[in-house]
Amino acid sequence: MMKEEALQLGPYKSLVGVYTPPSPGHAIEVVAVILNAGLIHHVGPHRLHVTLARALAARGIGSLRVDLSGIGDSSARPDNLPAQELTVLEPREIMDDLVRRGHRQFILFGICSGARQALQAALGDPRVKGVVMVNPGSTAGDAESTSRAATQFYLRRSLWNLRAWVNFFSGRVDYRRLYRSLTAILRRLGRGDQRDHDQNKTPAIET
Repeated sequence: MMKEEALQLGPYKSLVGVYTPPSPGHAIEVVAVILNAGLIHHVGPHRLHVTLARALAARGIGSLRVDLSGIGDSSARPDNLPAQELTVLEPREIMDDLVRRGHRQFILFGICSGARQALQAALGDPRVKGVVMVNPGSTAGDAESTSRAATQFYLRRSLWNLRAWVNFFSGRVDYRRLYRSLTAILRRLGRGDQRDHDQNKTPAIET
């Protein structure tokens, strides 16, 4: 029977992830780090990350599906570093902790904004031996698309989720990110923007 383990990672032990070891008989060296797909917590869209982690384990590859700061089970960081810096810093902090557990090489996996983050974190880090990017955006419209995805997540899921409200009132939320998303909603409402209803512009992140 597969044994998965919840880990607390990073310098403040504020990053929470689920470690799936490889099946017995395989060396524990390479591990896949599965990053958040936007604001979706570590199970991934439609539990894709869970399915992926267990499929990799069956093939002898361990994995960690992790929540970055302010997402899912991970609380906001106390050092208030800018989001641009955390894009590279947090995946590397996670790898630092995994090195102490015996891993030496990593594959970074990400969907959408997670794909861009995986690539940025991999650049210049010799420990990363591969990057799997699914639907990475690279155009000026990406920020708008990501904002729309965040809006849909908050309105469809978080407002009706008791755990999300518990996280909100206990400080386990990235308030700056939430503020940016909510102000983006108000700006679009203020200008009468109907593009959210354009099916041709549906964001890649589904909730």
